[in-house]
Amino acid sequence: MKSYVLLLGVFILAACAGNDERKDPSSTTRKDTAAEIVSDQSEAYCFLRTEGTHHSDTTFVWFTLEGDSLKGIMHWIPAEKDSRKGTLTGTVADNEIEALWVYTQEGMEDSLQVAFKVEPQQLLQKPFIVDANTGKQRTDENAAYSILYTPTACEE
Repeated sequence: MKSYVLLLGVFILAACAGNDERKDPSSTTRKDTAAEIVSDQSEAYCFLRTEGTHHSDTTFVWFTLEGDSLKGIMHWIPAEKDSRKGTLTGTVADNEIEALWVYTQEGMEDSLQVAFKVEPQQLLQKPFIVDANTGKQRTDENAAYSILYTPTACEE
C-alpha cells in the first residue's frame, strides 16, 4: 500500500511539473506580496503539503483566479487511508479565500467549506474540527490559519 501512495504522489507531482516553462517557486521573479499574488488573474497557483512520520500524507491545492472568483482542485491523499479528491470554487477578498470543496471519498460525494489565506511564498488554511451536532467535519472559524502549504510548480 505504501508503494501505491508513493506512486500516486509522484503522479500528482509529475502532472504539475509540466514543461520547462513552469514557474519556479524560488525564482526571484516570484511575487513579493500576497496582494500581488491574489490580484494576478493569469496564473495558476499550486501548493503542496506533506505530513506524517515519513511525509507520506500529502495535500495538493491548485487554483486559478478570475476577478474575485476562484476555481481549482484539492486532493488530500493520506498514506494507507482513503483519499478525498475534488474541486474548489469560491471567492477571494483581502488575500483570504472562502471556498467550497466538493470531493469524493470512498465512492461518496461530500463537501466542506474551506478557508485559506494567501501570503508570500505560502498558503495557509484554517483547520477542520468535528461538529458536535452533526458528527461531520467543518472549518474551525475561530482558529488561526495554521496549516501551511508551500508553493510547487504548476503547468501553465
